[in-house]
Amino acid sequence: MRKITDYFRTLKNFILPDSLKDRQTDQRFIVTMQREAEGLPWYIASIINIDGTVAANSMFRRHFAKMRNSLERLAKEVTEKYNNSLTVVLTIECNSFGNVKLERHRLHFRNSKWSQFALLNSKHRLTYYLPPTELYTKETVRDFLQQYKEILLKPCIGQEGRGIIQIIQQSDKTFQVHQWNEKYTCKTLEDVIERLTTSDLAIKPFIVQQKLKLAEIENCPIDFRVVVQKVENRWIGTGLLVKVAADDFFVTNVAQQIMSFEEGFRKSSIARFGARRMKERLFRLSLSAAKQLERVSPSPDIIGFDIAITQCGKIFILEGNYVPDLAMFHSLEDQTMYWTIKSHQKDKEN
Repeated sequence: MRKITDYFRTLKNFILPDSLKDRQTDQRFIVTMQREAEGLPWYIASIINIDGTVAANSMFRRHFAKMRNSLERLAKEVTEKYNNSLTVVLTIECNSFGNVKLERHRLHFRNSKWSQFALLNSKHRLTYYLPPTELYTKETVRDFLQQYKEILLKPCIGQEGRGIIQIIQQSDKTFQVHQWNEKYTCKTLEDVIERLTTSDLAIKPFIVQQKLKLAEIENCPIDFRVVVQKVENRWIGTGLLVKVAADDFFVTNVAQQIMSFEEGFRKSSIARFGARRMKERLFRLSLSAAKQLERVSPSPDIIGFDIAITQCGKIFILEGNYVPDLAMFHSLEDQTMYWTIKSHQKDKEN
């Protein structure tokens, strides 16, 4: 059923909306072009109509091949000197004849959340483990709030949760906005949009993502840090622990407590799913994702994945960190994993 739904969602991207069928005026789009490795062909990963609905759509079903070729050419031109960029976002004007005019572009490199999402999403078997995600625009915020009621806005380049914004549509139709450990309420969606357009979102690239109902320990959200390393040309799992969010924080980047996987899972709201089975799934998924992410340049030999498990036991990849913080493993009472990770790093250096 999931595959069928995904197929029709993909098909929707290339169907001409009824409201635009008879129009030949220029339309503005944000187009994400992606490639899986340097030297491979560019393809369209996402299209957002800036002035219309968020549903990625092309007005040009009959002329789509021509527009696609134009977009591929633009992607090649703007990344000519940046071979390590696998993602480029083009803001374009185009008409129903397939003519394309570039307004501006932005390159995304391996540390961009949007580039990483696009690369993981290009692997069909990983798509199921990615939360719904899109580039930030006013329209994507509207659409995601309409669909999910609770969303997160994350800077494409961010660290330790800084800049992440949570927006929740409440039962009385007001909106609670939560940034870092501060909260405020907006009476209308227009008030939310107005505040966002005067923030960092106006100058920095952000993604919009469905907020997941994370597993908890004593009502505090948790997620899991999984470390995988490439040893003798083979990815292996070397670290796994639980991060517990601090009070009044909605992300675990600010952790009040670090626990071993066994202790944290036992105390969590999802203990019923079985620690041993879940541990195997977390490592298996992380290794599969690492094989996909090693396409970036420079190729990583260690990745620290932040992985969420929802209250109903579904697993999601939140992010892969190419320079993971190992101090949290050192803080555990049993430091075996920390020294195992360090020993592999030392072998790599030698």
